[in-house]
Amino acid sequence: MQNNIQRYKCTSCNKTFSLTKKLNPIKIWQDYTEGKQSYKQLAEKYHCAVRTIQRYLLKSPKTP
Repeated sequence: MQNNIQRYKCTSCNKTFSLTKKLNPIKIWQDYTEGKQSYKQLAEKYHCAVRTIQRYLLKSPKTP
C-alpha cells in the first residue's frame, strides 16, 4: 500500500492497478428501494460482488 491506497495485480498480464472510485451507499440504497433492483442486479451495475452490495446496504443511512 502506498499513500494508503491498496494496489491490485492482474494475474493474467501482471499489471498493477488501484481502485479509486468508491461506491456510494446512499445511491445503492436508493437503487435497491426505489429502483426495486436485486442484489445481483446492483452487483452487475456497480461491478462488484453481491456480498459487497449486502455490506453497503447494511451500512447505508436509511431514510424514513
